[in-house]
This record gives sequence, C-alpha cells and structure tokens, in this order.
Amino acid sequence: MIINPTKKSLPLFSEMNKVVDKEAAKSFSLANPLFSWHGTYFNVNRKKILLLMNDATYLKLVISDVNAKNKEQLAEEILKGIRKVLKAIKIPKAKIETYFELAKDLEVNAGFQRSVLGYLSVAEQVISQKITTANLSWGVQKELSLKASHIPFAKQEYRNAEELTRKMFEHPLAINEVTLPEKVVIEKTWTDYQKWQAYEGRDGSYNQYEKIADEIRENNEKLLLAFKDYLMADGLSSRAAEDHRFNVSVYIDDFLLYYQINTVLSPEASPYDFLSDWFVSKALWANARSVKRTGTSLRKFFGFMEAAEEITNRQVKDLREEISDGIMAGLETLEMLEEGFYDDLY
Repeated sequence: MIINPTKKSLPLFSEMNKVVDKEAAKSFSLANPLFSWHGTYFNVNRKKILLLMNDATYLKLVISDVNAKNKEQLAEEILKGIRKVLKAIKIPKAKIETYFELAKDLEVNAGFQRSVLGYLSVAEQVISQKITTANLSWGVQKELSLKASHIPFAKQEYRNAEELTRKMFEHPLAINEVTLPEKVVIEKTWTDYQKWQAYEGRDGSYNQYEKIADEIRENNEKLLLAFKDYLMADGLSSRAAEDHRFNVSVYIDDFLLYYQINTVLSPEASPYDFLSDWFVSKALWANARSVKRTGTSLRKFFGFMEAAEEITNRQVKDLREEISDGIMAGLETLEMLEEGFYDDLY
C-alpha cells in the first residue's frame, strides 16, 4: 500500500519505509488506486491532524495529534484506522482481510495526483471546521473519519465515499500488474565540455573566438541530436522532438555564445537570463506562447542532461526553478516591450 503525502506532510512519515523507486510507485498507485492514499495535515490548537484519502473512493481517515513521540507508531495506527473505517461502513470481514493481504506493507512516496490533492484540500477545510477539543487526543478518529467520508461528491455517480467504497468491495479485489517502460539508453556521442573550460568567459576580442565558438557548436549539434533521439524514444513525435531541439539550440548555440564563450555546463550559463531578457529581446518570433514553449523545452533538456549524467538531480531542480522564474520575468519583459515601456526611457 502506498501513502502519497503532500510535501509539507512528508516529515510526519519519516519513521515509515520509503519506496525504492518513486516512478514505479507512482505507476503502481495509478494502476491500483484502491491501494493508494494521498495525505496532508492541518493544525488545531498546535496539534497536527493527519488526513488520508483513498485515491479510488475518496474514503477518509483522520488521525489526530501526530507528533515526534508517536511517529514511530504511525504506520500501525494507519493500518488500524483503515480497518476500523472499513468495518464501520460494513465491509465484510473476509474482504477486509483480502484487502490487507494484497496491500502488504505501507510505503511512502509523495503526493502527485492533482485531482486527488484538490479534493483533499476541500476535505481538509470541511473537517477542520468539525474538529473539537474532544477530537485532539492521539490516534484514529473513527467518527470524524466517517463524517469526512460523507462529504458529497460534486460530479460522481455515487453520493459519497462510503457508498462508492462499498460498491468497489463488491467486486473481486486484485492487484493490477504494472509494466514499466524501459529506461532510455543514451549514447554519448559528444565530447566532454571540459575540453573548452579554459576558454570560458572570453569575449569577441579573443583572436580565436570564432574558431572556439564553432567547435562548441559542432559539439552542441551532437548533443542536440542525442536529445532529440531521447525525446522520440520517450514517445514524442519527430516533429515535436525537433521543435524542442530547435528551442534548446537557440539557448546553447546563440545565447551562450553571443557575448562570450560559454558551454551548457559553464557556471555563467543561465536559463533565467536567457528567458527573462535575451530571448524576448533578440528572437523575432518571441511571444508569450514561444516563451513558455521554450521554457518547456529547456526543462526537458535538463532532464535529458541528468539522464546522461552530465548534471545532478540537485542541479536540475535549481535549473527548473530558474526556468520558472525566467518565464515569468520574460512575460513581464515582453509585455513592457509591447507597450513601448523601454522606448519611453530613451
């Protein structure tokens, strides 16, 4: 059974087993939503109230006063709580036992389904208004869990989570096997960019500037072809992959070599500077759509670079933050350019 907590809730699950493969666990949750729960927490009188919700039926489980002292007991309390709630809504004992036999041990991944997280947020607001001081002691709050499970569905065939859960347990319970796609093998055909490290930062006054820039561009072309192959192996059409390849080429062939010599791995390489200013100022096709699309291409590109072991996961996260900030700043710059803001300054 997989628990997918929101980011803020992850520390509550620090004593529980983590999944070995996050993507595999996500695939399992999507294929077996009855055996997957999303979770969050909220505070009442300085006490953390944990709210879990089943991905398939939206059945709720409320556990109050989760803290550093009782976190070690949380996995046991969750399993006990699910049993209590299933029993309370009159699921047959044999079915409950089958459910837990199939579910096996609890493992923690991370919240990812927006639709589930959205409804979880609504449930949190409703439940937080129903909590009283009587509900704040440590452990499963069965009655509160049942009340939460009666929150009506907005667009469902069933009226509430309790009714849908009973319906699903009428069918044979089983675990759907998940076939994971094979990881794309990247053939490294390009030269290590350290070859040009000594030239980084040299501008147009350097007498071999064009020669070195052309060498880097030739190497970039090999990198970009591998990037395109990677996207197509991941399921993108040739045309979509070529669009992403072109967008990235503007960043690594034009922007990074425009003012001075830089490679994609140079410390001075900045997707933020590219998206926030250079692209919207220099690219004739720059508009709101192309800024966002180019940002998407760069996100995919840095994912490829991580897969190729050119950069680390930590670097990817930082770069993606730069991209998000660069898109926002680029849209603002574009708006000011369109309104003639900079013309008025001169």
